[in-house]
Amino acid sequence: MAENKTQQQNEKQTITREDVDAMAKIVDGLKQEAEQAASANNRAAAKMLQLAVKQLSPIVTKGYARLAREELAALNKKVNPPKYKLVRQPIA
Repeated sequence: MAENKTQQQNEKQTITREDVDAMAKIVDGLKQEAEQAASANNRAAAKMLQLAVKQLSPIVTKGYARLAREELAALNKKVNPPKYKLVRQPIA
C-alpha cells in the first residue's frame, strides 16, 4: 500500500520537456508584454510584468536543470542497471 502511494507521488512529480517549454513560453510572453508596456510608457504595467518575470525565470531555469538531471539518471539506469535491490528490513 505504501509503495503504491510512493509510486503515485513519483508519477505526479515527473516533469516533461513539454511542461518546461510551456513555462518558458509563458515567461517569454511576459517579457514581450513588459517590453510593449515600457515602449508605450505604461510604467506601472511594465514594472508589474518585470516583477513577474523576475519571479518566474528562476523557476524555469530550475525546471530545465531538473529535467536534465532526470534524463541523465534515466540514461545511467539504462546503461548501468543496479546489480541488487535494496530491501528495507523492519526494525525489531
